[in-house]
Order: sequence, then structure tokens, then C-alpha cells
Amino acid sequence: MTLPYDVARCSGLRDELCDTCRRREPGSPDRQVYIGPQWDKGECVNYIKPLEDPLEGSRKHGIEEF
Repeated sequence: MTLPYDVARCSGLRDELCDTCRRREPGSPDRQVYIGPQWDKGECVNYIKPLEDPLEGSRKHGIEEF
């Protein structure tokens, strides 16, 4: 499950953390808001960790995939 289009995306930096950030997922091809990476004390404050369970987002909303 990808992030909704209303969540800003980021182009990231050349960093391992950026490679796993969910803000790097594809967004809306027409109207997508982008933000720049904001580093503070060696970590990005806008980082969104990947889902541990790929179906976690669906299950949270009561949707089961078979």
C-alpha cells in the first residue's frame, strides 16, 4: 500500500535512510507536493519508516487481501 497523495514526497539524499523512507514512493503524476530532506542530529525529521508487514495498512482499515 503506497502513501496517500496528500502526504508530501521527498527526492531524498544519497543516504541509506533515504533509501528506505516511504516519502520516496511514487506520488500523483499531476499534483504532488514535495519537501526537501531536513536533517537534524544525523536523522531526517521527515522520515517515514517502511511498513514491517506489507498488508499492515490494509488490515488497519479492515481490508483483507487473499
